[in-house]
Amino acid sequence: MGKPIPFSIEVRGSPVSERRVHKTTVITGETIMLESDFFEVSDEFINLANDLGDEWAQPMLSASIMHAAARFNAFHLMSQNDTGDINTAIDFLTTQYKQMLIENLRELRSDQPDMLNHS
Repeated sequence: MGKPIPFSIEVRGSPVSERRVHKTTVITGETIMLESDFFEVSDEFINLANDLGDEWAQPMLSASIMHAAARFNAFHLMSQNDTGDINTAIDFLTTQYKQMLIENLRELRSDQPDMLNHS
């Protein structure tokens, strides 16, 4: 069992970069979320963004998604009633975002190499 990380979330199993290969269990409070559940929820947000893409430009959607994630995570952090260092939570979230962005760019480049070469 690993060391708990901010927001009372503990990741058991492989690191972020290996999530697609190995099963990972995320525990949030009393709820256990399997990797498949994690990606199902994530896909719901992507599907919503794709639907909104029919009416809104991608740069605006991207900025809106980041703003919504920041707003939700700020609310989540404050609702934890944790007196811990907020900078630790911010460092955790920004590190996780960077790792996920890098992982997704690698995946897009390997799955769809032509997609990133078009202007």
